[in-house]
Amino acid sequence: RGLLPPDARPLFRRGRIHRTGRGGRVIVDDWRLRFDDYEFQPESGELWRDGRPIRLQPQPAALLAELLRTPGRVVRRETLYEALWPERIVEYEQALNFAVARLRKALGDDASDPRWIQTVPHVGYRFIGHVEELR
Repeated sequence: RGLLPPDARPLFRRGRIHRTGRGGRVIVDDWRLRFDDYEFQPESGELWRDGRPIRLQPQPAALLAELLRTPGRVVRRETLYEALWPERIVEYEQALNFAVARLRKALGDDASDPRWIQTVPHVGYRFIGHVEELR
């Protein structure tokens, strides 16, 4: 299962699916989004910097995928909450803050002087870097 909600997937170019081997193993062509020296594969949640993998937990990876859907635009906290925790956990404010902090740590970003993730107080977050799709 991918990290993006089904209604978000059309906004990204989808890879082609191939079946190989006796076991019918599925391989999806890899497509990624790039910002600076980072590359991100939204469907799997994999992140690389200069070709080296960076470990991301599922919620920070899903958060990055959501923010990269609309770079430069504010994504409301409620939208992020619904995308990351559709089963509606009770303490979502704290959980979202924790996921943002983990993502910032993985990216080496600083909330007081953001390079990637800008906080819009009491509203949400905005991805402020330039994003390009790799084919």
